[in-house]
Amino acid sequence: MMEFFNSRYHVARKEHTCEACERKIQIGEKYEYESGKFEGTFFERRYHIDCYMTLQDFFSDDPGDDFFTYDHVFDWWLEGYCYQCALWYDNGGECDCDMDRRIWCTKYQKRSENE
Repeated sequence: MMEFFNSRYHVARKEHTCEACERKIQIGEKYEYESGKFEGTFFERRYHIDCYMTLQDFFSDDPGDDFFTYDHVFDWWLEGYCYQCALWYDNGGECDCDMDRRIWCTKYQKRSENE
């Protein structure tokens, strides 16, 4: 059970690691900072803005489940976006992006309805 929770934007004064994608948040970059206490354990997390927005989309799509892994988010992204992406479709199901299970594709291009 969540005992308390705070979320706000920060600008990085030092390098941090994004909780979702494990890439660096660079000095001067805006990021989302979360902190709180869950089931007696304090936590703090930092996210790139894009990663944070992806997580918000994920939770909006399935609001009933508060417990997740980043693998769940990746599978959701793959099913909802990759299979509809023009790059994936045009390349016969292959993608040249460097996305792995923790990084959302930044090359996503929506297919036209005519394809």
